Amino acid sequence: MKYTLLISMALCTDAALARAGDDFAESYGEPEVPVARAIAEVMAPRLLHDAVTEGRLGSAISITVAVEIDLRFDKIVLAYRRTGATEFLGRQMREAGSGSFATEIPPAATNGAEVAYFIEAQDKDGHVVATRGSLEKPFVIKLLPSDQPALTKAEEEAARADAADQIEIHVDLRKLKFFVAMVVGSGFGWATGSGDLNADVMVDRASFVGASLGHVAPEVGIWVGRGLVFSLQGRVQRILGTTDIHAGGRTFHAANYAAALFGKATWIFGRGRLQPTFSLAAGLGRIRHVVTFDGLNDCGASHSKPCVDTVAGGPVLAGAGGGLLYQLTQRLLLVAQVQSQLGTPDFTLNFDLGLGVATKF
Repeated sequence: MKYTLLISMALCTDAALARAGDDFAESYGEPEVPVARAIAEVMAPRLLHDAVTEGRLGSAISITVAVEIDLRFDKIVLAYRRTGATEFLGRQMREAGSGSFATEIPPAATNGAEVAYFIEAQDKDGHVVATRGSLEKPFVIKLLPSDQPALTKAEEEAARADAADQIEIHVDLRKLKFFVAMVVGSGFGWATGSGDLNADVMVDRASFVGASLGHVAPEVGIWVGRGLVFSLQGRVQRILGTTDIHAGGRTFHAANYAAALFGKATWIFGRGRLQPTFSLAAGLGRIRHVVTFDGLNDCGASHSKPCVDTVAGGPVLAGAGGGLLYQLTQRLLLVAQVQSQLGTPDFTLNFDLGLGVATKF
C-alpha cells in the first residue's frame, strides 16, 4: 500500500499555528497513486473513530481514535484543513491509554464555517497502513458560534443515548480479540505445616522444596486495548515420588495432584516481536510441595521406606509475575514466564517457571 505524500517541512510562519503547539506540520497534496489510498480506506475499520460533526468557533476540537490490537504501525497522524485553505496540515497523535490516541485541531483552524479532517496510521517509512476518512473524502466539522443556545434536555438525553450506543459498539469489537495460551513448567516454594497424609507430623523446619514433577497452566482471556489482557488461568500440578502408608490392612495414598484457578490481569509492553509482560493474579485452590519427614522410615508396603508426603498451601492464593512474549507470526506467540503465589491460611510462597505457546484472534 504505497503512495507518495508531498511533505513540506518548512518553518511555519503562522503565529496562531505556532501557539497551538503542533508537533509537526505536513502538506497533504494530491496523491500520485489514488488507488493506494482507496485500498487503505478499505482497512478503515482497523481504526475505530466516531466522526466529530460539530465544534465551536475559535476553540480547539479534541479528536480521539482507537487502534485495533494487531495493527502494526509507527505513528498516528491527524490531518486537518481550515476553511479557505487548499492543503491539509498534519500533527502526530499521542497515546491516551487503552489503545487509543488523541490530539486537538487547534483554534487557529476553527475560525471559519467548517474544518475538515482525516486520520492515518503510518509505518516507519510514512506509508499508510490504515485510515479513517481520506484526502478526497474527509470528515467535516460544522463550526457553531460560541453563543449558540445550549441543547435542550431532550437533546442532551438523546446525545447521551447515542454515546452509550457507541461505547457498546466499541466494547463488542474489543471482545472479539481473544488470547489463549498453554504453559508447562515446574516450581518450588516454602513448605510449612503438617503433611497431607501424615497429618500428625509437622515439617521440622520450614524450607524451600520442589513442587515435584510439574504443572500445566491453560489460560484464556480477552484483550482490552493494545496492552492489557484479562484472563482466567488454571494450574494443574502432577505429583510423583510420595510413599503410601499401610496400616490396619488398608493402604492410604498420598496426594498426587493439586489444582487452582486464578483471575489474572497482564500488562504487555512494547510493539516489537519481543514484549515484556507483568501480571497480577488472585484465585482459589491448592499448591503442594513434596517433603521427606526426617526420622520417619516406616512407610511403604515393607514399612521400611522414608515417608515422603506433600504439604499444601492455600486455598486463598494471590501473586504477581513477569515474562516475555515473542511473536513468531501475526497470531502465534512463544511465552516464557515466572509466577509467584502466596497462599493463606495454610501458608506457602511458591514460584513457578514456565514455557509455552499462545495465540491471539
